[in-house]
Amino acid sequence: MIFFNGFQVRNIGQQWRALKSGLILQPLSDQDTADMYTVTKEIHFCYGHRLLNHKGKCRYLHGHNATAVIRLESSELDEMGMVCDFSDIGGFVKQWIDSELDHNMLMHQDDPILPTLQAAGERVYVMKHNPTAENIARLIFDQVETGGFPVVEVAIYETDSALASYRRPSAQ
Repeated sequence: MIFFNGFQVRNIGQQWRALKSGLILQPLSDQDTADMYTVTKEIHFCYGHRLLNHKGKCRYLHGHNATAVIRLESSELDEMGMVCDFSDIGGFVKQWIDSELDHNMLMHQDDPILPTLQAAGERVYVMKHNPTAENIARLIFDQVETGGFPVVEVAIYETDSALASYRRPSAQ
């Protein structure tokens, strides 16, 4: 058994992939004794945004080349021996991201520049909350969940070195 920073990992490859993907290794609990299978799919997209009331440069309109990392998990495999076919989750998420987020301005509903962007015919996706990487991860998580996929976590690389993620709290 190998441990990394207090977390059990099955092998060094898993440890590296977990660090590279930015997904957090969770400590084992009594509920983690059953076998679990995991599928991870990455989707790349571009978006623009700004953060209301931010004190730094993120208050200005700017853009990112982002990567969404979607993690699905199941204790059982389907008749093909899969948690989910990569093309099923990839197609579902990519279609939604392409139509709603890719090459789009993600704006808070109260942003004063929103009417100007809309009047100019710019593509805008209006959010109830500031369009932070955390809120975008939650937005994608909720969308994947509506597709019936066993999603456990969505992470967003806003840049190569900046990652935010969303996962539901475990049922107690």
